[in-house]
Amino acid sequence: MTIIEIKILALSVTIVFAMMSSSFADEAEDIAEFNAAYAMYNELVQSGDDINAAIEAAETVYKLAPRIYGRQSEEYAIITYNLAELYDAKGGDARDFTPENDKFRSEEKASDLYKKYFRMQNLRKVPKDLDYLNKYIPYLVAYYNSHPGRADLEVSDKFLEIAYKLDLPNAEMASLELYNGIIRANFVGMNYAAENFRKAIVLYGAEENAYASEISESLFWLARYDIGYKKYDLAEEHLTRAVNLLSQTGSDTQLMKNEALQLLATMKIKAGDIDAAETYYKQIITPDDHIGYLVPINKPESYPPMADAFLTHVPAYVEVEFDVDMFGKPFNIEVPFLANGSMNLLAPVTAEKYTEYVIELVAGIHYLPPHKNGEKVFIRDVKDVLVFRPHLVH
Repeated sequence: MTIIEIKILALSVTIVFAMMSSSFADEAEDIAEFNAAYAMYNELVQSGDDINAAIEAAETVYKLAPRIYGRQSEEYAIITYNLAELYDAKGGDARDFTPENDKFRSEEKASDLYKKYFRMQNLRKVPKDLDYLNKYIPYLVAYYNSHPGRADLEVSDKFLEIAYKLDLPNAEMASLELYNGIIRANFVGMNYAAENFRKAIVLYGAEENAYASEISESLFWLARYDIGYKKYDLAEEHLTRAVNLLSQTGSDTQLMKNEALQLLATMKIKAGDIDAAETYYKQIITPDDHIGYLVPINKPESYPPMADAFLTHVPAYVEVEFDVDMFGKPFNIEVPFLANGSMNLLAPVTAEKYTEYVIELVAGIHYLPPHKNGEKVFIRDVKDVLVFRPHLVH
């Protein structure tokens, strides 16, 4: 969410002016400051130029609102939600930050303010209607963004509890189950999300053709879950169903279909069936603007790091860039991170030696001979990641 996308929840500022002649006349200074800050907040949100200035104005409004409206007022609740949205916009995408930086702290602040808003609304016995549910969605996302590795299921359970009581159409409820499942899979774990995907598929059921993409996405997630437990037959069943569904929807879903075929080919490699892997791989239709799809034959899930590495902290993963020839062999291998890494001058292994080690690992990977729509090709500018397990020293 960006500041421009924030919808200001309307406040009746005229109420504040009316108070000037009431028993609150002795608080005229607070009211004047509130009105000025609220006007500034509105202007900054509408312009979308400076989110930090908008937050500063909104913080002033938030601080003064309880004195003017009261702590249990609707106005104070609205002001709390507005401030939460601003911090949420500043926080951005969870994948862009870590707990040490400002984005994470902003998202954490947003989560706390959303939580406060719903606590206030519950105390005021506000109906848990569709508007309540729609306002809950940003809280759901902000909570999981700001609790990586330590989130519980209570917030997402509450979200679905509210939704099911609204008697929504099956397709809408299916979309909420899918959305909730993706959040749980990313932030809590697939073990806690698989049931959401199963429910989504059932709820979409009668409208399978209309929601082929959504059902296929649910099937993708379940296949990954099955692969994690080495249930390859069940994973293949889910992915094959996804491919069949997507084959009926036209070119708009070709990329999703390609991903399913690539995953099927990869799974067959793990099972040692190269011929079946190539059969799936050759069904991929590569768009003109796509670099091409690759299926590794012998790439392990992780590697041991080099002993006495030059880095102060051995990285959990290293990004690499390379090309792949028509026989599936990498060349022109580069390691951008290590080229610019911070060196530990006391370590016996130099940056150059560690780079050589990583390049040697990449050079040892082989892929199915790459092709684009039936023609063997070179694939350029491939970006990949090597995962390292620090406890497995080379």
